[in-house]
Amino acid sequence: MKHPQVLCIEDEEDFRTSLVDFLKSEGYAPMEAKNGREGLQVITENKPHLVLCDVSMPEMTGFQLLTELRAFHPQHAHVPFIFLTALGQKKDLMTGHMLGADDYILKPVDFDVLAVTIRARLEQSERQRKHIDNEMNVFRSLVLQMLAYEMRIPINAVIGQSELLRGRLQQIQLDESALRMAGGLRELGHELLSMLNNSVDALALANGLVTLQEQPVDLESLLWECVQSFKMSAACEGIRFQHSIESNLPMLRADPWLLSRMMLVLLFDAARSKLAARQMVLDVHTDTEGYMVVSLSDPKATLNDRYHDISPITWEAENGAACPYPKGINLQFVKAVMNAHGGNASVMKLDNAFGGVVLRFPPERVEKGRDQ
Repeated sequence: MKHPQVLCIEDEEDFRTSLVDFLKSEGYAPMEAKNGREGLQVITENKPHLVLCDVSMPEMTGFQLLTELRAFHPQHAHVPFIFLTALGQKKDLMTGHMLGADDYILKPVDFDVLAVTIRARLEQSERQRKHIDNEMNVFRSLVLQMLAYEMRIPINAVIGQSELLRGRLQQIQLDESALRMAGGLRELGHELLSMLNNSVDALALANGLVTLQEQPVDLESLLWECVQSFKMSAACEGIRFQHSIESNLPMLRADPWLLSRMMLVLLFDAARSKLAARQMVLDVHTDTEGYMVVSLSDPKATLNDRYHDISPITWEAENGAACPYPKGINLQFVKAVMNAHGGNASVMKLDNAFGGVVLRFPPERVEKGRDQ
């Protein structure tokens, strides 16, 4: 950044002028606002690289500004935020940091300290931006690669079965095999549409283009509904399905529609996978650290410390051979949903093969249980 834009939000005109002069001398492009309300407008319209903000101001305080910015303008939540204030009590410092402030500098301000702090925060912000950009570029590239490969499979199957169906119908004999092929054609079309939807939504979630419709979710009821929808498919696939859902689970703050869709994607994908034991176990509980844990696995899979992030890279088996684990479009959708909720999705290992998926929701998303 040649001349980073720094916004000064300060109601005392003399001090604000001093800050502007100081920033100019340091090579920054300063902007001004005399209260929190005006500062919020400048942030949303001009997108500064860093904000210096007083706490005690008319119309909207610094604390109120940061609260509103984080809650209603998440696209600007990454902007480094430094409070400059005479409020030096412990509770004020704790409030500022709890709201998400990056630094808290007491007045009278030491401009040498301020210069170092601004420089450090801008450098940190730039590193984070580059890291996110690199991850996004890798993610886009991988999704496009997977899309090109995985979509060919059902598309080619649709073409092949449609040709066979055409040949059967030309004989003008609608026998049972022709009807089965017609049914297969329809099923493959639905699978193709589902893959397309999941890939597009995974990209949208990863790019922050989806706003979560968050609310307290009764995860136990949501999962029971998913299980009921899935049981028939599991029986048709010859899979023995077991579930262990902890009773009186705490409420989970999440997007219920995305959560339900993610679980159905996992369940139906697992039904189509080649599980050696033809068994599947769904387990849901809260662990000792307060995480809400959902696992879907082969009953022989071990839940140990060796989780593997869902990724298109292979991990090394004990014998040194590279062993691929799930890297499909649907699992990338699952990963994107979990990331959007601040959680993570991992795969489990079973005899150097795919054993299952583990979802972990962070404690801050776990609310009070319904009986509390």
